[in-house]
Amino acid sequence: MNESDQDYPTLWQSPCTKIRIIRCVDDLQYIVQGQQGGRWRNATFHFGKGLKGWASIHYRHGMSSEFESLPDQPPPDDPLKGYEASVINGEDVFKMFLNGELDET
Repeated sequence: MNESDQDYPTLWQSPCTKIRIIRCVDDLQYIVQGQQGGRWRNATFHFGKGLKGWASIHYRHGMSSEFESLPDQPPPDDPLKGYEASVINGEDVFKMFLNGELDET
């Protein structure tokens, strides 16, 4: 299945339904996609597992109104969540990432 397919597994979709987050086909990174002309187009790539990659999405897109409903943590069905944390906001996660406090597992 191609990452641009409508039926490709989605981890999060914006309330406006024009933005979604997926894991790449090789399960190495998160991809933020936007819908254009009936197809999903790659917008940004966020390498890393669990909170490390998710923090990158918050850092890049967190101030955009389209991302207001983006959870602070990866969805539980993320196969590479890999890092458990209590409720924590995206800015704190990014600071942890910069300080090397998040591992790759």
